[in-house]
Amino acid sequence: MIETRLITIGETIDEEELAQVAAALVKGALVGMPTETVYGLAGNAFLPEVVTRIFTVKGRPQDNPLIVHLYDKSQIEQVVSEIPALFPILYEAFCPGPLTMVMPKSPLIPDQVSAGLDTAAVRFPAQRTARALLRLANVPVVAPSGNLSGGPSPTKAEHMLDDMRGKIEYILDDGPCDLGVESTVLDLTSDPPRILRPGVITADLIRQRTGISVADDQSILAKAARVVPASPGSEAERSLQDSEGTWIPRSPGQKYRHYSPRAKVFIARGNDEEQRSDYIIAAIAQLLEKKSGFFGSEATFNLLAKKLTAEQDGLPVLNNMVTYLYPGSGDDKIATHELFSAFRALDKAGVEIIIAEEFPHINYGVAYMNRLERAAERE
Repeated sequence: MIETRLITIGETIDEEELAQVAAALVKGALVGMPTETVYGLAGNAFLPEVVTRIFTVKGRPQDNPLIVHLYDKSQIEQVVSEIPALFPILYEAFCPGPLTMVMPKSPLIPDQVSAGLDTAAVRFPAQRTARALLRLANVPVVAPSGNLSGGPSPTKAEHMLDDMRGKIEYILDDGPCDLGVESTVLDLTSDPPRILRPGVITADLIRQRTGISVADDQSILAKAARVVPASPGSEAERSLQDSEGTWIPRSPGQKYRHYSPRAKVFIARGNDEEQRSDYIIAAIAQLLEKKSGFFGSEATFNLLAKKLTAEQDGLPVLNNMVTYLYPGSGDDKIATHELFSAFRALDKAGVEIIIAEEFPHINYGVAYMNRLERAAERE
Protein backbone atom coordinates (compact mmCIF):
# COMPACT_ATOMS: atom_id res chain seq x y z
CA MET A 1 0.00 0.00 0.00
CA ILE A 2 1.22 3.49 -0.89
CA GLU A 3 1.35 6.26 1.70
CA THR A 4 -0.94 8.98 0.37
CA ARG A 5 0.29 12.43 1.36
CA LEU A 6 -2.43 15.06 1.80
CA ILE A 7 -1.13 18.58 1.16
CA THR A 8 -3.32 21.49 2.22
CA ILE A 9 -3.01 24.49 -0.08
CA GLY A 10 -2.93 27.76 1.84
CA GLU A 11 -4.15 31.20 0.90
CA THR A 12 -0.89 31.56 -1.00
CA ILE A 13 0.38 28.55 -2.94
CA ASP A 14 3.73 27.23 -1.71
CA GLU A 15 5.51 27.04 -5.08
CA GLU A 16 8.51 25.17 -3.68
CA GLU A 17 6.36 22.42 -2.20
CA LEU A 18 4.17 22.24 -5.31
CA ALA A 19 7.28 22.04 -7.52
CA GLN A 20 8.26 18.86 -5.66
CA VAL A 21 4.85 17.37 -6.36
CA ALA A 22 5.09 18.42 -10.02
CA ALA A 23 8.52 16.79 -10.33
CA ALA A 24 7.13 13.56 -8.85
CA LEU A 25 4.18 13.69 -11.28
CA VAL A 26 6.55 14.03 -14.25
CA LYS A 27 8.42 10.93 -13.06
CA GLY A 28 5.25 8.85 -12.67
CA ALA A 29 3.47 9.73 -9.41
CA LEU A 30 -0.31 10.08 -9.32
CA VAL A 31 -1.70 13.29 -7.84
CA GLY A 32 -5.20 14.22 -6.67
CA MET A 33 -5.55 17.58 -8.40
CA PRO A 34 -8.32 20.08 -7.61
CA THR A 35 -9.97 21.76 -10.58
CA GLU A 36 -12.93 24.10 -10.91
CA THR A 37 -15.08 21.13 -11.99
CA VAL A 38 -14.17 18.08 -9.85
CA TYR A 39 -10.99 16.67 -8.33
CA GLY A 40 -8.93 14.81 -10.93
CA LEU A 41 -6.53 11.85 -10.75
CA ALA A 42 -3.53 13.41 -12.49
CA GLY A 43 -0.64 11.64 -14.18
CA ASN A 44 1.95 12.23 -16.91
CA ALA A 45 0.17 11.68 -20.23
CA PHE A 46 3.44 10.79 -21.99
CA LEU A 47 4.01 7.69 -19.83
CA PRO A 48 1.92 4.68 -20.96
CA GLU A 49 2.56 2.85 -17.70
CA VAL A 50 1.15 5.78 -15.73
CA VAL A 51 -1.95 5.92 -17.93
CA THR A 52 -2.45 2.19 -17.43
CA ARG A 53 -2.06 2.62 -13.68
CA ILE A 54 -4.79 5.28 -13.65
CA PHE A 55 -7.21 2.87 -15.33
CA THR A 56 -6.27 0.19 -12.79
CA VAL A 57 -6.54 2.42 -9.71
CA LYS A 58 -9.95 3.69 -10.75
CA GLY A 59 -11.23 0.35 -12.01
CA ARG A 60 -11.99 2.18 -15.24
CA PRO A 61 -12.82 0.31 -18.49
CA GLN A 62 -9.96 0.52 -21.00
CA ASP A 63 -12.24 1.82 -23.78
CA ASN A 64 -13.21 4.94 -21.81
CA PRO A 65 -10.93 7.75 -23.07
CA LEU A 66 -9.15 10.24 -20.81
CA ILE A 67 -8.95 14.03 -21.02
CA VAL A 68 -5.53 15.69 -21.36
CA HIS A 69 -5.04 18.81 -19.23
CA LEU A 70 -2.69 21.61 -20.34
CA TYR A 71 -1.52 24.89 -18.82
CA ASP A 72 -2.09 26.95 -21.95
CA LYS A 73 -2.37 26.76 -25.75
CA SER A 74 1.42 26.88 -26.24
CA GLN A 75 1.43 23.13 -25.41
CA ILE A 76 -1.36 22.15 -27.81
CA GLU A 77 0.88 20.76 -30.55
CA GLN A 78 2.20 18.14 -28.10
CA VAL A 79 -1.30 16.67 -27.96
CA VAL A 80 -3.04 17.27 -31.29
CA SER A 81 -1.86 16.74 -34.86
CA GLU A 82 -4.16 19.33 -36.42
CA ILE A 83 -5.65 22.44 -34.86
CA PRO A 84 -9.24 23.05 -36.05
CA ALA A 85 -10.11 26.55 -37.22
CA LEU A 86 -12.63 27.01 -34.41
CA PHE A 87 -10.15 26.19 -31.64
CA PRO A 88 -8.65 29.72 -31.23
CA ILE A 89 -12.13 31.27 -31.04
CA LEU A 90 -13.33 28.83 -28.40
CA TYR A 91 -10.05 29.06 -26.49
CA GLU A 92 -10.30 32.84 -26.22
CA ALA A 93 -13.95 32.65 -25.15
CA PHE A 94 -13.81 29.85 -22.59
CA CYS A 95 -10.23 28.97 -21.61
CA PRO A 96 -8.98 28.46 -19.06
CA GLY A 97 -12.28 26.96 -17.98
CA PRO A 98 -14.63 23.97 -18.02
CA LEU A 99 -14.57 23.28 -21.77
CA THR A 100 -12.93 20.14 -23.21
CA MET A 101 -12.29 20.09 -26.97
CA VAL A 102 -11.85 16.89 -29.01
CA MET A 103 -9.31 17.21 -31.85
CA PRO A 104 -7.11 14.93 -34.01
CA LYS A 105 -4.53 13.20 -31.78
CA SER A 106 -0.79 13.63 -31.97
CA PRO A 107 1.28 10.41 -32.19
CA LEU A 108 3.14 11.69 -29.11
CA ILE A 109 0.13 10.81 -26.97
CA PRO A 110 -0.11 7.08 -26.10
CA ASP A 111 -3.06 5.21 -27.54
CA GLN A 112 -4.11 4.25 -24.00
CA VAL A 113 -5.10 7.89 -23.38
CA SER A 114 -7.59 7.97 -26.24
CA ALA A 115 -8.72 4.33 -25.88
CA GLY A 116 -7.40 3.68 -29.40
CA LEU A 117 -9.29 6.54 -31.05
CA ASP A 118 -7.57 8.93 -33.45
CA THR A 119 -8.69 11.92 -31.38
CA ALA A 120 -7.59 13.54 -28.13
CA ALA A 121 -9.74 15.47 -25.66
CA VAL A 122 -8.00 18.58 -24.32
CA ARG A 123 -8.86 20.96 -21.48
CA PHE A 124 -7.25 23.99 -19.83
CA PRO A 125 -8.46 24.09 -16.21
CA ALA A 126 -8.97 27.44 -14.51
CA GLN A 127 -8.46 26.44 -10.87
CA ARG A 128 -5.36 28.09 -9.34
CA THR A 129 -3.66 24.96 -7.95
CA ALA A 130 -4.31 22.98 -11.12
CA ARG A 131 -2.81 25.76 -13.22
CA ALA A 132 0.23 26.07 -10.98
CA LEU A 133 0.80 22.29 -11.03
CA LEU A 134 0.45 22.12 -14.82
CA ARG A 135 2.82 25.07 -15.29
CA LEU A 136 5.46 23.54 -13.02
CA ALA A 137 5.16 20.04 -14.49
CA ASN A 138 5.22 21.40 -18.06
CA VAL A 139 3.92 18.12 -19.52
CA PRO A 140 0.46 17.11 -20.74
CA VAL A 141 -1.45 15.61 -17.82
CA VAL A 142 -4.32 13.14 -17.96
CA ALA A 143 -6.75 13.66 -15.09
CA PRO A 144 -10.04 11.73 -15.03
CA SER A 145 -12.25 12.31 -12.01
CA GLY A 146 -10.53 10.99 -8.89
CA ASN A 147 -13.20 8.50 -7.84
CA LEU A 148 -13.65 4.77 -8.22
CA SER A 149 -15.17 4.20 -11.64
CA GLY A 150 -18.96 4.51 -11.77
CA GLY A 151 -19.33 6.34 -8.46
CA PRO A 152 -19.96 10.02 -7.70
CA SER A 153 -17.11 12.31 -8.73
CA PRO A 154 -15.12 13.91 -5.89
CA THR A 155 -15.72 17.61 -5.30
CA LYS A 156 -13.68 17.79 -2.09
CA ALA A 157 -10.27 16.39 -1.12
CA GLU A 158 -11.94 14.22 1.54
CA HIS A 159 -13.92 12.49 -1.23
CA MET A 160 -10.67 11.58 -2.97
CA LEU A 161 -9.23 10.30 0.30
CA ASP A 162 -12.26 8.04 0.70
CA ASP A 163 -11.62 6.45 -2.70
CA MET A 164 -7.85 6.78 -3.23
CA ARG A 165 -6.14 6.59 0.15
CA GLY A 166 -3.27 4.10 -0.09
CA LYS A 167 -3.48 3.97 -3.90
CA ILE A 168 -1.85 7.25 -5.01
CA GLU A 169 1.06 9.38 -3.84
CA TYR A 170 -0.47 12.85 -3.33
CA ILE A 171 -3.76 14.69 -2.89
CA LEU A 172 -3.76 18.48 -3.05
CA ASP A 173 -6.52 19.94 -0.87
CA ASP A 174 -7.57 23.35 -2.13
CA GLY A 175 -11.11 23.24 -0.80
CA PRO A 176 -14.40 22.44 -2.55
CA CYS A 177 -14.57 22.68 -6.33
CA ASP A 178 -16.32 25.79 -7.65
CA LEU A 179 -18.66 24.02 -10.08
CA GLY A 180 -19.04 20.46 -8.81
CA VAL A 181 -19.71 18.93 -12.23
CA GLU A 182 -17.41 17.79 -15.03
CA SER A 183 -16.52 19.88 -18.07
CA THR A 184 -18.50 20.19 -21.28
CA VAL A 185 -16.92 17.99 -23.98
CA LEU A 186 -17.16 19.45 -27.49
CA ASP A 187 -16.11 17.44 -30.56
CA LEU A 188 -14.33 19.76 -33.02
CA THR A 189 -13.81 16.93 -35.54
CA SER A 190 -17.54 16.99 -36.28
CA ASP A 191 -19.26 19.49 -38.59
CA PRO A 192 -20.96 21.21 -36.88
CA PRO A 193 -19.11 20.74 -33.57
CA ARG A 194 -21.03 18.38 -31.33
CA ILE A 195 -21.47 18.30 -27.55
CA LEU A 196 -20.60 14.79 -26.37
CA ARG A 197 -20.97 15.46 -22.64
CA PRO A 198 -22.97 18.41 -21.30
CA GLY A 199 -21.55 20.76 -18.70
CA VAL A 200 -22.11 24.31 -17.54
CA ILE A 201 -20.90 25.62 -20.93
CA THR A 202 -24.04 24.94 -22.94
CA ALA A 203 -24.78 25.13 -26.65
CA ASP A 204 -26.66 28.38 -26.02
CA LEU A 205 -23.73 29.90 -24.14
CA ILE A 206 -21.29 28.95 -26.91
CA ARG A 207 -23.55 30.58 -29.47
CA GLN A 208 -23.98 33.72 -27.34
CA ARG A 209 -20.25 34.25 -26.77
CA THR A 210 -18.83 33.17 -30.11
CA GLY A 211 -21.64 32.98 -32.67
CA ILE A 212 -20.70 29.33 -33.24
CA SER A 213 -23.64 26.95 -33.54
CA VAL A 214 -22.98 23.52 -32.10
CA ALA A 215 -25.06 20.35 -32.07
CA ASP A 216 -26.28 19.42 -28.63
CA ASP A 217 -26.79 15.91 -29.93
CA GLN A 218 -29.61 14.40 -27.93
CA SER A 219 -29.34 11.14 -29.87
CA ILE A 220 -25.81 10.60 -28.55
CA LEU A 221 -26.74 11.75 -25.06
CA ALA A 222 -29.78 9.51 -25.08
CA LYS A 223 -27.71 6.55 -26.29
CA ALA A 224 -25.25 7.22 -23.51
CA ALA A 225 -28.13 7.12 -21.06
CA ARG A 226 -29.51 3.95 -22.69
CA VAL A 227 -32.83 5.63 -23.43
CA VAL A 228 -33.21 5.89 -27.22
CA PRO A 229 -30.36 5.04 -29.61
CA ALA A 230 -29.35 7.22 -32.52
CA SER A 231 -31.12 6.48 -35.76
CA PRO A 232 -29.55 3.48 -37.58
CA GLY A 233 -27.00 4.65 -40.12
CA SER A 234 -26.92 8.22 -38.80
CA GLU A 235 -23.68 10.20 -38.58
CA ALA A 236 -23.89 10.09 -34.79
CA GLU A 237 -24.28 6.32 -34.78
CA ARG A 238 -21.45 5.67 -37.27
CA SER A 239 -19.06 7.97 -35.43
CA LEU A 240 -19.41 5.81 -32.32
CA GLN A 241 -18.79 2.35 -33.83
CA ASP A 242 -15.68 0.37 -34.53
CA SER A 243 -15.23 -1.93 -37.53
CA GLU A 244 -17.30 -4.65 -35.84
CA GLY A 245 -20.15 -2.33 -34.94
CA THR A 246 -19.23 -2.06 -31.25
CA TRP A 247 -19.98 1.35 -29.79
CA ILE A 248 -16.83 3.30 -28.81
CA PRO A 249 -17.29 6.36 -26.56
CA ARG A 250 -15.58 9.47 -27.90
CA SER A 251 -15.86 11.16 -24.52
CA PRO A 252 -15.79 10.18 -20.85
CA GLY A 253 -19.24 9.85 -19.31
CA GLN A 254 -20.93 8.41 -22.41
CA LYS A 255 -20.91 4.64 -22.46
CA TYR A 256 -20.80 3.37 -18.89
CA ARG A 257 -22.91 3.90 -15.79
CA HIS A 258 -21.53 6.98 -14.08
CA TYR A 259 -21.94 9.21 -11.05
CA SER A 260 -23.99 6.62 -9.13
CA PRO A 261 -24.21 6.29 -5.36
CA ARG A 262 -24.80 2.88 -3.80
CA ALA A 263 -28.40 3.86 -3.05
CA LYS A 264 -31.05 3.74 -5.75
CA VAL A 265 -31.74 7.22 -7.15
CA PHE A 266 -35.35 8.39 -7.50
CA ILE A 267 -35.97 11.59 -9.50
CA ALA A 268 -38.77 13.80 -8.19
CA ARG A 269 -40.26 15.14 -11.42
CA GLY A 270 -41.94 18.53 -11.77
CA ASN A 271 -41.39 22.18 -12.66
CA ASP A 272 -41.68 23.58 -9.12
CA GLU A 273 -41.78 22.61 -5.43
CA GLU A 274 -45.51 21.89 -5.56
CA GLN A 275 -45.27 19.50 -8.49
CA ARG A 276 -42.15 17.75 -7.20
CA SER A 277 -43.60 17.18 -3.74
CA ASP A 278 -46.81 15.82 -5.28
CA TYR A 279 -44.76 13.47 -7.47
CA ILE A 280 -43.08 12.02 -4.38
CA ILE A 281 -46.42 11.64 -2.61
CA ALA A 282 -47.82 9.76 -5.62
CA ALA A 283 -44.89 7.32 -5.44
CA ILE A 284 -45.03 6.91 -1.69
CA ALA A 285 -45.73 3.17 -1.86
CA GLN A 286 -42.25 2.62 -3.35
CA LEU A 287 -40.65 4.37 -0.39
CA LEU A 288 -42.47 2.74 2.50
CA GLU A 289 -40.28 0.72 4.88
CA LYS A 290 -37.07 1.86 3.14
CA LYS A 291 -34.56 4.27 4.58
CA SER A 292 -34.80 7.24 2.25
CA GLY A 293 -32.63 10.30 1.71
CA PHE A 294 -33.73 13.60 0.23
CA PHE A 295 -31.47 16.00 -1.68
CA GLY A 296 -32.92 19.35 -2.64
CA SER A 297 -34.02 22.75 -1.43
CA GLU A 298 -35.40 23.56 2.01
CA ALA A 299 -38.55 24.90 0.35
CA THR A 300 -39.33 21.62 -1.40
CA PHE A 301 -38.59 19.50 1.65
CA ASN A 302 -40.66 21.71 3.96
CA LEU A 303 -43.61 21.44 1.58
CA LEU A 304 -43.11 17.67 1.30
CA ALA A 305 -42.94 17.32 5.10
CA LYS A 306 -46.13 19.32 5.48
CA LYS A 307 -47.98 17.10 3.01
CA LEU A 308 -46.59 13.84 4.39
CA THR A 309 -47.54 14.85 7.94
CA ALA A 310 -51.11 15.34 6.75
CA GLU A 311 -51.19 11.82 5.29
CA GLN A 312 -51.07 8.90 7.70
CA ASP A 313 -49.38 6.64 5.12
CA GLY A 314 -46.59 9.15 4.68
CA LEU A 315 -45.45 9.32 8.29
CA PRO A 316 -43.10 6.27 8.17
CA VAL A 317 -41.31 7.81 5.17
CA LEU A 318 -40.91 11.20 6.82
CA ASN A 319 -39.71 9.75 10.12
CA ASN A 320 -37.12 7.59 8.35
CA MET A 321 -35.83 10.26 5.94
CA VAL A 322 -32.27 11.64 5.95
CA THR A 323 -31.85 15.07 4.35
CA TYR A 324 -29.13 16.98 2.51
CA LEU A 325 -30.64 20.43 1.99
CA TYR A 326 -29.56 23.78 0.60
CA PRO A 327 -31.23 27.08 1.66
CA GLY A 328 -34.19 28.65 -0.11
CA SER A 329 -36.05 27.44 -3.16
CA GLY A 330 -34.89 25.24 -6.04
CA ASP A 331 -31.66 26.56 -7.59
CA ASP A 332 -30.05 24.61 -10.44
CA LYS A 333 -26.60 26.15 -9.86
CA ILE A 334 -26.49 25.23 -6.17
CA ALA A 335 -28.02 21.83 -6.87
CA THR A 336 -25.32 21.11 -9.47
CA HIS A 337 -22.58 22.18 -7.08
CA GLU A 338 -23.89 19.96 -4.27
CA LEU A 339 -25.13 16.89 -6.18
CA PHE A 340 -22.08 14.62 -5.82
CA SER A 341 -21.47 15.70 -2.21
CA ALA A 342 -25.10 14.87 -1.44
CA PHE A 343 -24.76 11.41 -3.00
CA ARG A 344 -21.70 10.65 -0.91
CA ALA A 345 -23.16 12.01 2.34
CA LEU A 346 -26.44 10.13 1.94
CA ASP A 347 -24.59 6.93 1.06
CA LYS A 348 -22.60 7.27 4.29
CA ALA A 349 -25.88 7.69 6.16
CA GLY A 350 -26.91 4.27 4.88
CA VAL A 351 -29.98 5.24 2.88
CA GLU A 352 -31.47 2.80 0.38
CA ILE A 353 -33.18 5.41 -1.83
CA ILE A 354 -32.04 8.94 -2.67
CA ILE A 355 -34.77 11.33 -3.82
CA ALA A 356 -33.45 14.26 -5.86
CA GLU A 357 -35.30 17.10 -7.56
CA GLU A 358 -35.70 17.49 -11.31
CA PHE A 359 -34.76 20.78 -13.03
CA PRO A 360 -35.52 22.04 -16.54
CA HIS A 361 -32.84 21.19 -19.14
CA ILE A 362 -31.57 24.78 -19.39
CA ASN A 363 -28.53 26.59 -17.98
CA TYR A 364 -26.99 24.55 -15.13
CA GLY A 365 -29.95 22.19 -15.33
CA VAL A 366 -28.50 20.64 -18.52
CA ALA A 367 -25.43 19.24 -16.75
CA TYR A 368 -27.31 18.55 -13.51
CA MET A 369 -30.00 16.46 -15.17
CA ASN A 370 -27.45 14.58 -17.29
CA ARG A 371 -25.59 13.49 -14.14
CA LEU A 372 -28.78 12.79 -12.19
CA GLU A 373 -30.36 10.71 -14.95
CA ARG A 374 -27.13 8.73 -15.45
CA ALA A 375 -26.96 8.11 -11.68
CA ALA A 376 -30.56 6.85 -11.72
CA GLU A 377 -29.79 4.18 -14.34
CA ARG A 378 -29.55 0.55 -13.47
CA GLU A 379 -27.97 -2.12 -15.67
